[in-house]
Amino acid sequence: MFVTSLVPRSVPGSEALIAEVRGIWIENGRAVHAVAVTRLRMPALASLGKVAAVGSDVELDPLEPPIQTPSVLFEDVELAPI
Repeated sequence: MFVTSLVPRSVPGSEALIAEVRGIWIENGRAVHAVAVTRLRMPALASLGKVAAVGSDVELDPLEPPIQTPSVLFEDVELAPI
């Protein structure tokens, strides 16, 4: 899943990192369909260990503060419909 929107739902110090995400389902390198609001969940302490790759594709949104965030590929996370 390529995430296009992420809204954190866990509080600092929580045992789990929980967020509402929307995005595009990708199979074999191609976009298949849009994904409605879905819950992303992974253990907070283990979340950095689930990073499989970090991209070099920084995009700046002219309507937001200048924060540079590259894409990140996570493996083995829980996605569930809301």
